[in-house]
Amino acid sequence: MAKKTKFNLMDCLIILVVVALIAGGIFVLSSLKGKDSSAALSQGATIRYTVELAKEEEEVLNAFIAAAEKEDNCYVGEKERAEAVIKEVTYTPAKIQTRNSKTGEIYWEEIEDKYCINVTLESQGSETDSSVIAGSGNVLKVGAETSVKGKGYAGYGFIIALEAANE
Repeated sequence: MAKKTKFNLMDCLIILVVVALIAGGIFVLSSLKGKDSSAALSQGATIRYTVELAKEEEEVLNAFIAAAEKEDNCYVGEKERAEAVIKEVTYTPAKIQTRNSKTGEIYWEEIEDKYCINVTLESQGSETDSSVIAGSGNVLKVGAETSVKGKGYAGYGFIIALEAANE
């Protein structure tokens, strides 16, 4: 006797689900094919940003000032390093917030022999709708921690200002 294959409602539902998944995958892939992620990049952007180095010694301050006078090249970032040019260095005495225990008053007090250094840098990079990229992959965001390293000087601080100008 010949075996008769049973085809029931459950088999039909499984086949419909598999066909729907394949159709959905084809739809998603075809919609992504038309979009090129590099098309969102704006090539040739000059990125100008400021890194704040808090509570630094006078020796570090003098090294950054000397580097700014000759517009020295340095590197920004740890893993994804981007090359940058030091354009300007400004500084103020470092301050710390203190509280008078008797009156409860809170005020700013200068820290002796410490400086808050603002290093303004320029890098070549690109800009997308969601991020600014210095060099080939260092994503810059205001508030992000980063390092600034050059020959004879180094500092670690936060990005406090950022702007990208398309050329």
